[in-house]
Amino acid sequence: MKRLLATKKRKLLAVLLVLFLVAAPVVWLAGKWASAPASGSAQVAASPGAATPRPPEYQPVKTAYFSTQVPKGWRIENRGKGARIQLVAFAPSGDAGQAAIVSDVLPSDGLAGVSDYNLRTTSPAAYAPFASPALPAGAKAFKRISDTPEYILFTTKGQRYASVAVSGQTTPDELTTLFNKMASEWVWL
Repeated sequence: MKRLLATKKRKLLAVLLVLFLVAAPVVWLAGKWASAPASGSAQVAASPGAATPRPPEYQPVKTAYFSTQVPKGWRIENRGKGARIQLVAFAPSGDAGQAAIVSDVLPSDGLAGVSDYNLRTTSPAAYAPFASPALPAGAKAFKRISDTPEYILFTTKGQRYASVAVSGQTTPDELTTLFNKMASEWVWL
């Protein structure tokens, strides 16, 4: 009886060994096939309910000296005092974008006496001149080329100057669109 059990155990081990020797390469090949890159290309159809992005709507911003527009729904604060106007507009989500407008009496040496303007003209590693057909006549604009994206324009009328800056964590295209909209809608009053 012991001999019969030993023979059955050997047969069972032999069958298991054969199964392992056959199954192991099959499993290995299946794993290689599953992890190989796909050939061809997948075609993804647009879902019928997908909405196309709408361009943002804008609201007017008007002071005694100028008017322009900012996106609807942005919170606007006036932080200026006296002749200085300092408007800050924030996107509802806080980090999506912001705009700052400063308007004040022009120093006796013109824009060269405005520290923000001077910074941009003397820091070519950080700021580059920016040209756009949206700029008001005679305005000078710059684009920050390092750190968080930013556009800023400087414009003057008589004894006043204004700077309009937009920045934030939006896409470069959205930021450029916002800047061009605010610049093209700029009107000295």
